[in-house]
Amino acid sequence: MRFTLYYDGPLPARGKPSVKAEIRSALDPQLRELWSHQPLVGHAELLQPPEKEGGLSALVEKHGHTFAAVVSERLGMRPELDILLLRPAAPGDLVIDGDIDNRLKTLFDALSAPAQPSQVHDTMRETSPEDPCHVLLEDDRLITRVNVETDRLLAPASPDHVRLTIRVRTRLTKMMWGNVDLG
Repeated sequence: MRFTLYYDGPLPARGKPSVKAEIRSALDPQLRELWSHQPLVGHAELLQPPEKEGGLSALVEKHGHTFAAVVSERLGMRPELDILLLRPAAPGDLVIDGDIDNRLKTLFDALSAPAQPSQVHDTMRETSPEDPCHVLLEDDRLITRVNVETDRLLAPASPDHVRLTIRVRTRLTKMMWGNVDLG
């Protein structure tokens, strides 16, 4: 499966839970829309709690919230990411001035269901199995490949402001009846 996500907003090197929640909120409508297109539209059952222990479901319960993860260990999937990162600086300056690894860690945390209770910000809306927060990843440890290209954002913006294009490709790590067409 291949699709593209977009984000336009702050991406600081030391992203607080509020920033990660803001990024999650910005991506939620795009990921929600993804479930209405092939091949996910044919898998509405994955947005339900599993009928039995070990059953297939995209729903993840974390710290009192429900998340719908497109990519999860249970679904036998791994993502590869190609990221175009535009920011108000010369290409390449990100490594020198912007602390690329911490910016990417902030992004990866925001693409995932929160790993720690401290990553759930108090402004996060209430969720439930009937109305989950849609995220790309159950856990950012599932990412198998990342390619990042930087370029100049040709618009007035603060130093932490970015415009991201995130191209996602999923791969299956194990074939099951419920995931054959998701890879």
